[in-house]
Amino acid sequence: MGADKLQLFLNQHCRFILRSGKEVFGVIWKVQSQGNTDEYYFSSISDHERYLKIQDPEVIDNKMTLNLDDVILAERLVG
Repeated sequence: MGADKLQLFLNQHCRFILRSGKEVFGVIWKVQSQGNTDEYYFSSISDHERYLKIQDPEVIDNKMTLNLDDVILAERLVG
């Protein structure tokens, strides 16, 4: 999907389908690294909420670095 299309789904609880065919539920969020490059992470909604309180991605154990090109479908979940 790429970064442009996924901007609407960042920090939202969503269902994602990855290039591998895997279906996952959670949140994709962006962190700007020291080199001013964007890094994207995927985690559960509860781990994302914990990140929002702490604002330090290194503290969140259950996160996964994500290449946005691996996301082929995103659907926002309500509730």
